[in-house]
Amino acid sequence: MSSPTTSATTPPVCVDLAHPTIRFFARGGSGALVVTALFRDVLGGRHELPVGAVTAGGDWAPSPVLAIVGNLLSSEVAFRFVSVGDWRVDDVFVDPYSKG
Repeated sequence: MSSPTTSATTPPVCVDLAHPTIRFFARGGSGALVVTALFRDVLGGRHELPVGAVTAGGDWAPSPVLAIVGNLLSSEVAFRFVSVGDWRVDDVFVDPYSKG
């Protein structure tokens, strides 16, 4: 029997070329936690691009730094986290190292 797939989506956040990455804290899961960027282009078309995946871990831990990708085409991006199993996500940061 497989675990149900669950997802959560952040509200849109402001991004630009000076803020190219995200990072967050996560724990749990029996499979990967897949992160995608959701955004609209200048013509209003909706897009979803993969950002990365995080492997399971039993304790809270910071994610690797993930490139946003959608910031090349839009100034607002939402992030969708999709998993199989029991994952927890907290503290999503755009540009966690303040490069901009």
